[in-house]
Amino acid sequence: MASVGFFVQDMRGGRAERSVVRLANGMAAAGVKTALVLMQAKGPFMAEVAAGVEIVDLGARRTAFGHCDSLVCRLPPG
Repeated sequence: MASVGFFVQDMRGGRAERSVVRLANGMAAAGVKTALVLMQAKGPFMAEVAAGVEIVDLGARRTAFGHCDSLVCRLPPG
């Protein structure tokens, strides 16, 4: 099975965030293992994320590639 992750700062709002949520929800509904990787898991669009989409909250205030490296180790291929 394919898998995909979307990296977004947070879900506070805007067209890009809404588009990512819709895309993630659609992919999860189609059977693709889908994750939203968020610097902070907060914002109004969090309520629109489908149950089949994994939420990975890095709990960080700013982007740090060290967090992404550890995440890649967590998400197995396929």
